[in-house]
Amino acid sequence: MSNLSAIPPVVDVVTGTDWASVIASIATGVAAIVGIGGTAYLANRASRTAGISLNAASSDAKDNREAASRDLQASINAAADQLVVSINAEDKRAYVVEKRRIYAKVLVAMDEVIAAATAYRVARSDGSNEEERKPILARQTKAQEGMFGATGELWLIAPREVAEKENALRDAMVKFMVSSHRGEPFTDPRALEIGGMRSALLRSMRIDLGEPV
Repeated sequence: MSNLSAIPPVVDVVTGTDWASVIASIATGVAAIVGIGGTAYLANRASRTAGISLNAASSDAKDNREAASRDLQASINAAADQLVVSINAEDKRAYVVEKRRIYAKVLVAMDEVIAAATAYRVARSDGSNEEERKPILARQTKAQEGMFGATGELWLIAPREVAEKENALRDAMVKFMVSSHRGEPFTDPRALEIGGMRSALLRSMRIDLGEPV
């Protein structure tokens, strides 16, 4: 016989499945998966919470900015209103000052007309000739021109009552100057009328300026 018969036969031993190990491995995998899922869930939740907090903070910051902007705009508007009131008050004071200057200029110009016309009448009464009266006549002409210039300014700013009284007084004074070259030097009754008309004009001017009368 050959030596092959001496070799013991190889017997394949089939062992049973180690279910305990398999189950342990599966349990470990499941635990890992659950752990990963839980971590992802917590991370996602934390992210959502952080997003909500960030949105809330952003909304609060926006509200604060808008409130601050409204406050600033209100402050600017209040300052602008106050500036307008201040400018208007200053403009009103400047307007009254300018009106007072024009009124005074008109009164001075009219007084000069009366003085020049009276001087011419006096010169006529003392027997002086035309040549000697030329300087006085020139003064009267200059005074008349000054009066018309001053009253032109007055008509731009004066209320109707003041303007009407000024116009009536100016007409009377022009007639008084014309009459200075005719007849007797002091026979014209307009001199007394002019005095009363001037007082009435001055009263209206003072009332318009807010001055006591």
